[in-house]
Amino acid sequence: MTPAVHRASDAVECERAERCWILEVANDADDPACSIARARVAPGVTTEWHWLAGIAERYLIVSGLGRVEVGKLPPPDVGPGDVVCIPRGSV
Repeated sequence: MTPAVHRASDAVECERAERCWILEVANDADDPACSIARARVAPGVTTEWHWLAGIAERYLIVSGLGRVEVGKLPPPDVGPGDVVCIPRGSV
């Protein structure tokens, strides 16, 4: 990894098939151990299940309220400040 500052203003938000919008702020080959992105889900929308092979994810809830389903965990309600930890290979 090389010291750097990644600016969200330089990233482009893209709509994904999972029914959410993703802004990839820091995702490059120089630092394959970490990817930082913002996910945005419209109110009332349920996203599609997905999983990433070999990649663990962490979701920091910045605003809004929702319910998250991770593997076999009973789906809790989440809100601002909550962090959702998703192990490699989990949906």
